[in-house]
Amino acid sequence: MNRKLPVQFFEQTAKKLTIWHVLLIGLALAVFSVMYQQKGVFLHPELELRLPYYLSDRLLLSKMFDSRSVVDTGLYRARELSYVFDYIDSQFIALGVRFGFPHFLSLTHYIFTILIGCILWQFSLRELKLNAWVSLCLALLWWTSPTVFLSGAFFRTAKIGVALATVILYFYVYKAIESNRQNKEYRLPASYWWICLTTAFASALLDEQGLFTLGLFITFLLLWIWAFANANLYKLLSAFAASFALSLIYRFYAAPYLTFLLNHYWPSFSYQQLPWPKLFSDLSIFYLGSGFILYMETLRFLIGNIPASIMAFLLAVPISVVLITYIKNPGLDKTEKKTFQVMFSGLLLTNIVFMVAMYTLMVIRHPAIFFMEVRLGGYYYLPATAMFSMTFAFLLSRVVKIQAIPKWIILTLLILAIIGNVIAIPRHKAAILQNGPIQPYLQSSAKLLNALKNINDPQYSVEPDVEKNPVYQFFRNNP
Repeated sequence: MNRKLPVQFFEQTAKKLTIWHVLLIGLALAVFSVMYQQKGVFLHPELELRLPYYLSDRLLLSKMFDSRSVVDTGLYRARELSYVFDYIDSQFIALGVRFGFPHFLSLTHYIFTILIGCILWQFSLRELKLNAWVSLCLALLWWTSPTVFLSGAFFRTAKIGVALATVILYFYVYKAIESNRQNKEYRLPASYWWICLTTAFASALLDEQGLFTLGLFITFLLLWIWAFANANLYKLLSAFAASFALSLIYRFYAAPYLTFLLNHYWPSFSYQQLPWPKLFSDLSIFYLGSGFILYMETLRFLIGNIPASIMAFLLAVPISVVLITYIKNPGLDKTEKKTFQVMFSGLLLTNIVFMVAMYTLMVIRHPAIFFMEVRLGGYYYLPATAMFSMTFAFLLSRVVKIQAIPKWIILTLLILAIIGNVIAIPRHKAAILQNGPIQPYLQSSAKLLNALKNINDPQYSVEPDVEKNPVYQFFRNNP
């Protein structure tokens, strides 16, 4: 049997794959996720108050800038843009109830998730020059990760919004750096500057993780400028610096003023102050260890749900091999070696040090994110998962470029990782349901969905606990 035939087959069929095929696959997986989650049968107890609040007749701007209300339980977070998408999801749920198909699903999550997969495919194929099948596998890793697949229930849109902003910024920063590196006559388009400015600013208005990610990109660009300073890089950096300045102005001046203007009070800034003493307390080792564990789990849950020991091996050995190969490769000139070293060092700094630091601060601020059911649920880890997906694609492209591993082996490993993700999904769901006080809420949500489905049936007998539920009362009183 000719061993080259399978390789030739994949090379030829790869030319026929288009973005439309990728989009259809993303849509199909979104449908599977909806079916698997049984129409988002679990409604978080916070949303029993938040959903009616979003659907109330109160002015949307007034609701967005009322941190004392149920949207943020009295804590000023300066992430009002995410409330707009929460409002859209609430309207999507209301639409389902009105048409007799009640659900607790996030339309925003599925749209953004599909877009991220398509951007990842485009980035891998067009910018990294990877095979179309390999690029599709990278998108499938994102879509089949339990972190993504099981996060479709309506909760908050902040994290998936930051995830989308992250991949957009990653795409344009990489494209600008590569164009600048390969063409001495290159001039950064004004459109790139505006896209980076608005996307980074929007990311900071979605969630604190967006503000942290903004700092990450600024750090990476500073490192790149330190090695290869020129006008294009300074111009690109200015877009991020401007968005960072605007986000601080918004957070500490514009949003509080709008809160006062619309709701007649000044928000408290207590949540904006990080509890630094805890980082240097007797529990500092616990916090740092928790941050590293969350970091490792985010990676594991993306690339096949492999054991932690294998994940540690994949972090240490292949990265070292690629780095040494590039440094000692006689076919690369000094500029190419320096380019790789700076890129590699920047990715290690931003994708390891920054991410572990972010997770550590998150655990200090909100220890519940380290609970097993939260870790397996994945909502808080969507931005990092998106960042790692793009970085994994980049590192894979470097492996392909130096021909360290045959392409058929890479494709086989990616397929096995996708299978690992799919196999892990039921285990994650079962573990989520078995850990913590979720089961009672799961049962009450199922009864609530059934009651909403029969809300116009006068013969239907509503159970007393459902009758008192704020969501049921809202839809009953607002047909």
